[in-house]
Parts: sequence; C-alpha cells; structure tokens
Amino acid sequence: MYKLTNRSWQKHLDFLLLDFVILQISFFISYYLRLHRSNPYVDDSYREIIFVISVLFFAVIIWDNTYSGILRRNLAHEIIAVVRLNAFVFLLTLVYEYIVHNTSVYSRLQMGIFVLINTGLSLLGHVILKFVLRRRGKAEAGAQRLMLVTQDRNALKRIRQLQENSYTKLFLEGVIILSEAEDAISEKVVGKMEELSVPILGRTAYEAFEYARTHVVDEVLIDASGPQAVELTDVFIEMGITVHLSIDHLAANCPNPTVERVNGILAITGTVSRITPFQAMLKRLMDIVGGIVGLILTGIIFLFVAPIIKKQAPGPVFFSQERVGKNGRIFRIYKFRSMYVDAEERKAELMKQNKMQGLMFKMDDDPRIFPFGHTLRDTSLDEFPQFWNILKGDMSLVGTRPPTLDEYKQYDLHHKSRLAAKPGLTGLWQVSGRSEITDFEEVVRLDNEYIRNWSLLRDVEILFRTVKVVLMREGSV
Repeated sequence: MYKLTNRSWQKHLDFLLLDFVILQISFFISYYLRLHRSNPYVDDSYREIIFVISVLFFAVIIWDNTYSGILRRNLAHEIIAVVRLNAFVFLLTLVYEYIVHNTSVYSRLQMGIFVLINTGLSLLGHVILKFVLRRRGKAEAGAQRLMLVTQDRNALKRIRQLQENSYTKLFLEGVIILSEAEDAISEKVVGKMEELSVPILGRTAYEAFEYARTHVVDEVLIDASGPQAVELTDVFIEMGITVHLSIDHLAANCPNPTVERVNGILAITGTVSRITPFQAMLKRLMDIVGGIVGLILTGIIFLFVAPIIKKQAPGPVFFSQERVGKNGRIFRIYKFRSMYVDAEERKAELMKQNKMQGLMFKMDDDPRIFPFGHTLRDTSLDEFPQFWNILKGDMSLVGTRPPTLDEYKQYDLHHKSRLAAKPGLTGLWQVSGRSEITDFEEVVRLDNEYIRNWSLLRDVEILFRTVKVVLMREGSV
C-alpha cells in the first residue's frame, strides 16, 4: 500500500463545517425532544458528552477518510458513508460512556434520537451541498475559464469527461483541436461540438496563444504529448496562465494515480491501494498496542503450554521459520511449536495428501502434529508468539498470510500482489472460512480484495470477526 499525502477532509472543509453544524443542531433537537429542555450546554453532563461526540466525529472523519470522492458518490454510496460515520461515532461514544461509567447518566432514547436525526440531516445536507457545488461549477458567471487543447481523436472524449465530472468551479470556454491541415477535423466531430455547445477556438498552437492573449482564459488543459506539449506548457506558463498537463493516456491502466516528485523527477505513481500518513500512523499504533498486550498474554500462556509441549514432543517450545513479508522481504516468524521436531523433513513424503490446490500445504490429520499441538492449533494459541513479529514491525495485526520460502519461489506474477501489504496475524482469508478454502487462487483473491479495499475500519471489523471465529472454533486463525 502506498502512502498518500493528500487528505480529503482538508479539501472538503465545506462538508466538514456543514457536518459539524448539523451535529450540534441534531443534539439540540434530540435533547429538547427527550428532556424538554432547550440548551444542553447548561447541563454539565450533556455539555461533556457533546464535546466528546464532536472530538470523536473529527477523529472518525480523519481516520476513515470519510470525504474521499464525496463529489463523485451517488445517492446509495452517500447513504452508506453517512450511516457508517454516524454508527461508528455512536459506538465509540458508547465505549467512552462505559469506560468512564456514565452509562446511567445519559438518556439512551435521547442518544438514539440524536443518531437518527443526525444521520438524516447529514444525508440531506450532503445532497444539497453537492447539488449547489455542481451547479456553481457549471455556472459561467464567476467561474474559472478553462480552455482545452487536444487532438482530433481525443476531443469528444475529453469534452464529455469535463462536462460529466464538472465538480469544480471551471467553465469550459472552448477547445483548440490541434490539426496539421484545415480539413483534418471530421464533420462528425464538428457536428458533435455544436450539439455539446462547445465552440472550436482554433486548430493550431498559434491560435491557442492568440485566443488566450485576447480573451479571458484562467486555466488551460493540455491533452498532448512530446515537443508540442512542452512548447504549449512553456508559453502558457510564461503568459501567467495555469496549465494542467493531461496524463490520462498514461494513467489509463494505472490504478490510484498520484502525481508527485521522485527525488526531483516528476512522475505519475500508481498503486493497488493507498494509505495516508495519518492512517499509517494509526495502524502502526494499533499494532504496537496490540503487540504489547499480546506479548503479555503470550508470557502467561507460556507458563501453561511449555511443560506440555516439552513432555509430549521433546525439543524447543518455540518454532521459528523464515517467511516472506511485504513485497518479498524475508523475516523469521515465531510460534508455539505444535509439530514434532522432524516435521519439515517429513513434509515431502506427505505432499500427495495435500488438500490445497496450489502453492500451500494443508492436510487433515497431519501426523506431524503431536496431540497437544492439535489443541494449540484449534484454539490458535500457537499463533501468540507472532505478537513479537507485530511489535518488531515484520507483521501487522491484520494483513495477509506470509508464505513460506518454498511457496514464494513457485509464485506466478499475479500471486505477488498478495504481498503488497504487511502480513498479518489475521486477515480476510482467515475469517472467511479458512478451513473450507482449498484453492490457493481463492486465497489470493481474498488477500487482494483486502488490500484493494483496505481501511482502518475494516481492520477493526476483521479483528472482531477473528475473535468470533476463534471462540466459535470455526477453524484456526
């Protein structure tokens, strides 16, 4: 996953301010409806809880990147986003009340009314604000005037893209269609331009410069390449006009494109998944806290399991093995030993009984596992020493399963994608019926689904599902 420095909440302060105002209004309304009082700020207890809710509200928005792509979201996606934001804030508020032992102070009905009102008003506010922003973006008066400079074969496609995605305050002044000859522009293109009400301003770079010199042009989008693009950029910049150089043709197959400088070289960056520095910090903080707590539990478990391991299968208590981590990095993983000491040597003779299709080994009633080893695996107690790997940073609480070196050496190109994130103690595959999945390609699909749709909220969800899987004995994690 790639660290992205742009933060959606900073670009959408209008939505942030709107949601904050609606939050206060919703709390006032719910307070009045339930308690028949007009001002919660004169009540010490309710003044405290609205402050806590406001802080949690900001934290969740930053954490979950709530406003990412908000102007492109349709109504269904907007409903999901608003409901998720309010539900998560509500759950965190309940956790806070439980921790400070204030659950009996506040009216549960008032909190429920507050969440419902805030969800409804937030959704309505988002819909209205997006409508206003889109109308304002399409309005000619007061808008930034944009001139498109493109080629005949791309003209209609680029104009439609600009018109269909007009979420910013840009007015398309017209288009310069670069052509070598006067008749190079097809009649079909000219006719479509008239239908779209977009005037053709010229056909050469000279006409583009002249139009910009004699008319109001705030910004220019250049959809060209090579020396011609360089000349256009240099001249428009010299004229003091903002230039956007399209790299859409380069980024067509580049997921999550980001333009940045790599050691001084301007480049477009593509990655299967992106993570902001703030999200990366929170994920690492979760790992550190989880690693410390997990190691304390590991020490306690060690006192009970070590003597049994020693008695049933003489040898070391811990098992260590080289595994492959993020993007092919090698690290040593640690577990409580659940197999006899000669397990690795005996693996080759058991390969015919492998029930997995592909590059993983798994068999029922593995004879290399000693009796108590089955208990360790069924309860996932054997995994606890991996909290040391998590604390070190080799692994994360949630991620993908780290393959062995033998497995990794047999990977096809598309298998490498599952190593784009740090390996985890648990993951989407582990909580999706691990014991029933026998096709390695399905494992790869689930790991890729996790990576491509990653969010901190999803990590928390997987952790809760992991606890359920372990407690219900639905397969080892």
